[in-house]
Amino acid sequence: MASKGCVHENYGPGEILCGYLIRNSSTEFPSVNVWRALHCMGWKFTGVSPSDDDRLPHKGRSRRINGKRTLASISVELAAPTNDQPSTLKVTANR
Repeated sequence: MASKGCVHENYGPGEILCGYLIRNSSTEFPSVNVWRALHCMGWKFTGVSPSDDDRLPHKGRSRRINGKRTLASISVELAAPTNDQPSTLKVTANR
């Protein structure tokens, strides 16, 4: 059974992002989450469906969100499922 969780380490902006991700992410189609995040970071995917796991990049990095430069480098990664764990979306920001 899939579940949602988020670690923000008591960092205010991270807590806000966690709240957004919990409300707006899919547990049924985890690749859609990484597709949305990469699209928001300016990545373009011609002819790739958000649920096309085989052709979708599973990680990316950018300093832009919705076309605006950020102070941090944002990285997104979708970890492949294992026998014990479903796919996991990891979003990190580093200055």
